Amino acid sequence: MECEIDYSEMFYYDETSPTFLRHKKDKWVGSHSQIKKVSAGDVAGGVSNRGYVNIRVNGKLIRGHKVVLALHGVHVPKHHEVDHIDGQVKNNKFQNLRCVSKSVNTRNRKKSNVNTSGIVGVGLYLNNPSGDTYVVAHWADLDKKLRRKSFPVKKLGIMVAFRDAIIHRQKMIEELNSQGAGYTERHGT
Repeated sequence: MECEIDYSEMFYYDETSPTFLRHKKDKWVGSHSQIKKVSAGDVAGGVSNRGYVNIRVNGKLIRGHKVVLALHGVHVPKHHEVDHIDGQVKNNKFQNLRCVSKSVNTRNRKKSNVNTSGIVGVGLYLNNPSGDTYVVAHWADLDKKLRRKSFPVKKLGIMVAFRDAIIHRQKMIEELNSQGAGYTERHGT
């Protein structure tokens, strides 16, 4: 299990390293440990195709951000995630990492590539039985319950319905933040 590994025996934190981690000791391989694979001070880990720093420990890939936090005495509990505050997953600087719930991590995410309205939490919906079209603002409350408010296009027009939905969602986000929800300025940008 990850939390049982003492990473301080293998790595040290170094902000001059592109991964923010370096090997603490030489690493030897081969049947008689005659081949030097890693030298103390070498950069530890590499960047995956998704942009995250990964490090191989005992044959298992571990995210570099978890190692950085562990080296600073921070344990990531089950059902929690590491949030890169600036959104740059390669930036494992300790001050850029925080341990949060999945819902709080989501509140610091950029707009999805599949977003079609251009605004996070606002979308155009067709009510099939009536044939009416609505612009809908949606958000999750502090209890993770999905909330929504619809703005009819037929009554308001498409531009006013979108504007009102955007304003309403922003108002709800501000209200949730006043209660500690943790939405950041980066959310949805």
